This record gives sequence, C-alpha cells and structure tokens, in this order.
Amino acid sequence: WRDISVDYCLDALGTRSHIQRYCGLQDTEQFSNELQLQGSFGKLDTVLGLFYFWESGDEINRNPGVVAISATTPSLSNWVDSEATNTSYAVFAHGSYAFSNRLSVSAGLRWTHDTRKVDWHSRQ
Repeated sequence: WRDISVDYCLDALGTRSHIQRYCGLQDTEQFSNELQLQGSFGKLDTVLGLFYFWESGDEINRNPGVVAISATTPSLSNWVDSEATNTSYAVFAHGSYAFSNRLSVSAGLRWTHDTRKVDWHSRQ
C-alpha cells in the first residue's frame, strides 16, 4: 500500500517574481498484491498465480497565464482539476520440465486486463 500527498509550487521563470508560478496539490493511493501457488510433480515444477493492482490519484493546480495589465483587467489564469484511476488484473502460469539434471524447458502464460480512466476539468 502506498499513499502520497504533495503540495508544491514551481517558478517557471526562475526569478523571485510570482509572474509564472504554478502551484498545486497531488494525492495518490496505490495497492498491489500477488498470490502464488507453487508445486512439484516429479520432473514438473509449476507456479500458478493471481495479480491485482489499483491506483487512484488526483491533482488540482493553477496556471497563472497572462498577468493582469491593470487593476480593472483580471489576469488570465487556468485551474486544472484531474483524476485518474488504473486497475489491472492478471492470471498467470509457469512450468518447468526437467529432462535431466542438466536439461530442462520452461514456458509460461499470462493474461492481463487493464482499465484506465481519466477525468480532466479545466476552467479559467
């Protein structure tokens, strides 16, 4: 399990002015797990398994855009609110067959299903 929260500000111009300052908040959560069943049947060794992954994150940031020319002319700024969710499921199998102490063959299969969803909202 992983949970990360970040509050950040970046100065795009690299100066002390706040003309092109980008600030935002990020929050991300992530979880993954794997279950394996291993066995030996004479000369055949096998691994069967299941895998699950889930991640969700959101970010809110402000891009200041063009600076206000006067007190009556507002600056053009852009707010971005985005959210993303990723989910992955997998089933896998692997086997090794020993023909002798010095020679074996291995093969495996994996089926994976990924789902990705992104919501992006921008406003001025």
